[in-house]
Amino acid sequence: MPKSAFYHHFESKAGLLSAVMGQGAHAFFDAMREAHRSPPRAAPPASGSAGTCDGPATSWGTARSSCASCSSS
Repeated sequence: MPKSAFYHHFESKAGLLSAVMGQGAHAFFDAMREAHRSPPRAAPPASGSAGTCDGPATSWGTARSSCASCSSS
């Protein structure tokens, strides 16, 4: 494909980049809208897996004493 064909459709490389980014953004936001219309159903976490704590850690890297699965590590 000759360079002249490129400039027939786009004014510059920046114009091409802008078109590609615009198309990607439209596809992304369309997918996000669709995901919000019908969100997937999450399965409940398995016993002893992440997310079983009854509250946040008291400080970074420190589990609450009432969280058996976190304090056992």
